[in-house]
Amino acid sequence: MIPIKSAKEIEKMRQACRTASDILDRVSELIRPGITTKEVDEAAAVFMQEAGVKSAFLGYRLGHRMFPGNVCISLNDEVVHGIASQRRIQ
Repeated sequence: MIPIKSAKEIEKMRQACRTASDILDRVSELIRPGITTKEVDEAAAVFMQEAGVKSAFLGYRLGHRMFPGNVCISLNDEVVHGIASQRRIQ
């Protein structure tokens, strides 16, 4: 069965997508050689706080492990779900 969304639910989804898009745009403006992935993650946290939203990743628990970042940030040699650190973007 395919669930049918109400107009109210669709509007909530639109707003969530707009907010995520705005935050992603702001984060992407920070990407430059020399910035660390941790600095990007911390900025994303500030942008989320300003927007009144919370990270879906931060504290995500799988068994005894928890995801420590606000965003997943993968560089060239990572496939997916990179964790922010002191690595500098080149």
